[in-house]
Amino acid sequence: MTDRLSRGQRDALDEVVVLDLVADPVPTIEAPVEHPIGGVHVLVDTVREIAANKLCASVGRSELRDLVDLRTLLDANVDLEGALVDSSGKDGGFSSLVLVWTLERFPLAKVARAEGSDDATIASLDAFRRDLVARLVRLTTPA
Repeated sequence: MTDRLSRGQRDALDEVVVLDLVADPVPTIEAPVEHPIGGVHVLVDTVREIAANKLCASVGRSELRDLVDLRTLLDANVDLEGALVDSSGKDGGFSSLVLVWTLERFPLAKVARAEGSDDATIASLDAFRRDLVARLVRLTTPA
C-alpha cells in the first residue's frame, strides 16, 4: 500500500513524501523504533532490520535501487555477515549464493542507462557489485 505523508496547509504543502507501507508476516529481528514526526509517532525499522529485508528483496527481484540501497547500508558499516544470517532467518529461501547469482546476472548498465545514470555512476555501481559478489563468495565459501 502506498500513502502520502505531508506537512503544510492543504492548498500549499511544504513537503510530501510517498511511503510504501508493508504488512510483513515475517517475524522481525529487532523491534521497530518509535520516532515522533510532526506530532505523529511512526514506527521505523532498525538499520539491521532494513539490511536483512534488503538482502531478501535483492534475491527476489532485480532493481537498481536495491544495489544502491545495499551500497548505502554497507557504507554505513552494516555488518554484512550478520545481515546474511538475519536474512536466512527471515526467509527460508534466502541463500547468499543465490544472491551472488542474481547480482552477477543483473543487467546493471542497461537498467542504469534506462534510468538516466551517467557512465561514472554506472562504473561506480558495477565496481561495488563486483566487490560485493567477492565478499559474499568469501563469506560463504568454507575455509
